Amino acid sequence: MKKKLLILFLFIATLNINAQTNLVPNGDMENWDSFDTNPDDWTRYFNGIWEKSADFQNGTASLQLEIDAGRTLNYINTDNMSFISGTTYVLYFLLQSCFW
Repeated sequence: MKKKLLILFLFIATLNINAQTNLVPNGDMENWDSFDTNPDDWTRYFNGIWEKSADFQNGTASLQLEIDAGRTLNYINTDNMSFISGTTYVLYFLLQSCFW
């Protein structure tokens, strides 16, 4: 009986480990440079506000963006992601918006 429970526990633990692999470096925007001006592993291309925020989903920080409406090219980027051809990836994120 103990052997069956151990095997079941190891099987469930293995599933849990595989299901939580995060391919996006600093995807939760928790890690910032020493001046708290840029999230680690991310760059930006726009003129709006980009700052560390204490309004977070998990952890202690998040990224606040305010983008100028007149700009046609606004995006953030990370170069440190690896993809495998033929693999399907699912992206989840939390977006909160404010309209004044």
